[in-house]
Amino acid sequence: MVYHSLFDTMAEADPTFRRGFEQQKYQGTLDAVLDETGESLNSKTSESVIIRLALHPPRIIRAVVDYKIQNPTACGVEFLLKEAIQLGLNIYQGNPNTAREIEELRIKIIETRNKSLLNRKLNQPYDRVTWNATNPTRSKRTAKDLIMKTCGRPILFVALAHGGVAAGMDTYLRYCNESYFKNDSSTFYVTRFSTQKLKDIYPQLSPTEISYLQEQLQEKSLVLFDEDRSSGKTLDKAQQFFERNIFPRKKVIIVTNLDAQDELINLGFKKQLFEINKKCGLFDTKQHELITKLYSEKIIAEELKNYTDIDIKKDKIRFKDEGSSMVEHYLDYPHSIFLEKKKESSSESEGLFNLNNFLSQK
Repeated sequence: MVYHSLFDTMAEADPTFRRGFEQQKYQGTLDAVLDETGESLNSKTSESVIIRLALHPPRIIRAVVDYKIQNPTACGVEFLLKEAIQLGLNIYQGNPNTAREIEELRIKIIETRNKSLLNRKLNQPYDRVTWNATNPTRSKRTAKDLIMKTCGRPILFVALAHGGVAAGMDTYLRYCNESYFKNDSSTFYVTRFSTQKLKDIYPQLSPTEISYLQEQLQEKSLVLFDEDRSSGKTLDKAQQFFERNIFPRKKVIIVTNLDAQDELINLGFKKQLFEINKKCGLFDTKQHELITKLYSEKIIAEELKNYTDIDIKKDKIRFKDEGSSMVEHYLDYPHSIFLEKKKESSSESEGLFNLNNFLSQK
């Protein structure tokens, strides 16, 4: 089956890739996500349906991953995670049987006595950097680069949750579609390793999951994916964990859709990054937060270059777009330094960023 990315369809309908971000924030339960996904699969194709089908499968996986970590002895929980991952891949591929598979997953959750999983609260916040990293042009480039690194051979592709799941599935399926081997020769898996938001110390894998990955690897290339790299510490720790504890004689291929530091340097922020790294030190957890904030506000500043009537509130910004319509953006952080400077000056990167004020927030 030829892979047609939902994210490509979204970008064709909305070249700014903005409207999907506006639906990134979500509050509900796994049961509600399953219902809404089933409804979307049975609905007439529209932009809102495409966005939901792109965003809900990672939420299904997110819910099961967190439940597994909090309930490691629950009956069949790792089996349920594999089922959720396969369901997500099938929805992304447009498999015609996915509506039925949703109901089968619900039944399996109940039959394994994990009904509480269906009622778990599922909260996903806005994350502008993650959304930027999920842009299909980035996933397409990463997949092509990965084919060059592996010569298109079968891979064991491990995506780091939560942020890496959507872009990870899209990148993996593009790779399978373009590689020289059958799609079923490769394996996709998800593990949570959220060092900043959830304070994970190491990738959240059980002994049986580790055994499963070891069985799956065989002659495959091992790929570790995260949607973005800020300080680089998360991916470095993940690489060390996999190479030392799971695959001691295997080289891990690290891939990411967005390298924040590289892009900021190319945009003229080398001095600011140097000051952040100097002030924070190599092991300061604030380094990741500050680089992420800098990159996040860079995105907004780029979007606002040609806009007028900018009105900044504590957690959102309103402005007029090219068609003179009012557009509203939610900010990742309050008191946006980039945007305050944007109102005062239209100069280039130095005028958009007040380093001393920024670092004083540390």
